[in-house]
Amino acid sequence: MEGNRRLEVLERQLCGAQLAEAPELIDDAALSAICPKQLQALLVHDNPELRSAVFEFLKDDIFKPNHYLSLMKFRELTRQRLRM
Repeated sequence: MEGNRRLEVLERQLCGAQLAEAPELIDDAALSAICPKQLQALLVHDNPELRSAVFEFLKDDIFKPNHYLSLMKFRELTRQRLRM
């Protein structure tokens, strides 16, 4: 899941910054206690049902970025996305 992946990256960055400042304050038990679902609920507190539905919708392969398309193929892909 893309949303979970982003939360995992954010978790690593936040925990990494804390560890760099004061490594004695964080132990392995504290790191394993962080729940990605709770962190997501904390960061994205408004309209979670709609957000999860949008993330599920955007998981379709047609929405994956492809930066090497020609202009005509990019336009066709955009038309296909709009028809969904």
